[in-house]
Amino acid sequence: VIYLQNNNISKIKNLDFACNLTHLYLQHNRITKIENLGSLQNLQKLYLGHNNIIIIEGLENTKQLKELHIEKQKIPFGESLCFEPRCASALSMCLKILNISDNQITSLKNLIGFHELNTLEAKNNLLNDMDDLTKTISTLSSLKDLSLQGNPVTLSYRYRENLIANSILLVNLDGKIVTDTCRNFMKKFKMEKHNRHVKKAIKTPLANDITSM
Repeated sequence: VIYLQNNNISKIKNLDFACNLTHLYLQHNRITKIENLGSLQNLQKLYLGHNNIIIIEGLENTKQLKELHIEKQKIPFGESLCFEPRCASALSMCLKILNISDNQITSLKNLIGFHELNTLEAKNNLLNDMDDLTKTISTLSSLKDLSLQGNPVTLSYRYRENLIANSILLVNLDGKIVTDTCRNFMKKFKMEKHNRHVKKAIKTPLANDITSM
């Protein structure tokens, strides 16, 4: 374990010696780029909250990483925290806990296919597209704990119902328990609604055919 928080650090460097490092604390510094961590192949927990990072990158070789805490970055107006594609692909295979709160994020598309992720904190961002959000959540097959408080999307019609219906294992949404009974009911309701739309779509062409005879 190495504690380097609150050290006015602007660049990550000189860590090649720490090949057996499992926990690295770098929060509350002036770091602008995630770099020079390729040798930390045993790293399991990385704390980078309260820095100046805009891109999540440089973690392709940290294949044992289970937790990434990168909340509250100082991001310029009009920009948002995002994932470099290769880094996202690597993290999707190992990351279990992710905190990306307070980063002006407008979409969670970068997280599609993060099959190991079981805890996601994305509070106080700019998420506002319900369809985009449910599409992502439906791919997170291990997700159990989701926190989205403070996002515009939480004000959407049937926000909670839609997320639960599109989740797989979710047990806690915004600090409130999701029971198996509740999730199963929401999924059943979603399926029945889908079936009604399908039947309606089938009936409409038939009705048109009859009137045209």
